[in-house]
Amino acid sequence: MERYYKIIEEALQVIGVDPQHARNAEEGQWSIFRDEIEVFVDLWSSGKESQWNYYFKEEDVPVLQVIAPITTLPVFDLDEFYEELLEINRHLFYATFVVNKEQNMLAVKYRSVGLELDVDEATQAIESVSYYAEYFQPRLIQKFRVQPV
Repeated sequence: MERYYKIIEEALQVIGVDPQHARNAEEGQWSIFRDEIEVFVDLWSSGKESQWNYYFKEEDVPVLQVIAPITTLPVFDLDEFYEELLEINRHLFYATFVVNKEQNMLAVKYRSVGLELDVDEATQAIESVSYYAEYFQPRLIQKFRVQPV
């Protein structure tokens, strides 16, 4: 995993973030801010899990996830909100909207198996999630009267 950690830290440097300042207490976790939005970068080994993964023949595969929680879910017009997210998702690169109903939260997320991970892909993942989070948060707040996270 050490090789992959170095790739993430190089990607952080490419976007102008000091990896030492972004590192969290747990190995393989970094946090950066895009304005007021916190973006979490996580890299872990998949272990032997197979239930949800298409790469079930591999074990201990590196997984990269970049996620930025951006708003709460709306109290009203939830169907319209979901429809809007699905429509937007069709156009996004390197990211998707995801809903966590338990935590009443909308986030922008990228997740990929990292076997071929390089600095360019890691940079694109971090930049795209950060950009879409920053771009869509105020628009969704205004349209659906949701709260920032």
